[in-house]
Amino acid sequence: MFIALEQAAHPTPPHQEGANPPEETLDITQLRDRGWTRQMVTRFLGVADARRPATPGAGGRPAELYRISRVRNAERMVAFSEARRTAVERSALARRSQQDRRESVLRFATAIELVLPDQSFDTVMRRARDAHAPENVGGDLDDGRRAVQLLLASLEDSTNRLDVFQGQPGIRDARCLLLDRKLSLISSRYPALSDWCERVKSKQVRDDGKAEPQ
Repeated sequence: MFIALEQAAHPTPPHQEGANPPEETLDITQLRDRGWTRQMVTRFLGVADARRPATPGAGGRPAELYRISRVRNAERMVAFSEARRTAVERSALARRSQQDRRESVLRFATAIELVLPDQSFDTVMRRARDAHAPENVGGDLDDGRRAVQLLLASLEDSTNRLDVFQGQPGIRDARCLLLDRKLSLISSRYPALSDWCERVKSKQVRDDGKAEPQ
């Protein structure tokens, strides 16, 4: 009797042998790697089976998780195969369209006419020296930098012509290409400024294609 009461007070834990482990799940990133799109997830899987908490400090949202058995069942459906093929075709079409637009912007940047004002090197350097107060330190080196800046400013209208493509694929590369063309023109017209033109090009690379120096 005493033994029976003791066993009732401390019941034996359920037998765990043979219990199935939790089923593997996939998040949206893993599904994309398998060819899924967000629309396909909504259509074929619907509501998520679980959610993984967001990583602390990462600022993200909880990840939606889908049981791999449901994923595999959906992937065996004819409708899923058709949807994935359509998604692949649309993606390829979008990439081609983006590439075409990028090439169009680059062709435009290549075709822009660049005309430097007809002025002698001495005139350019005199304007560069007059651009800042005499007490500024730097001597001839600063004069060379300012001379390149003034010549680039004289070609600013050509840069503004690219504004119509703002937000288009290739616009950053187009601006870099146009800047390179301007510097090559300045260097060929005024060989004494070649070193400064090369410095501007180097800064362009370091800045990863940012706009022209002001």
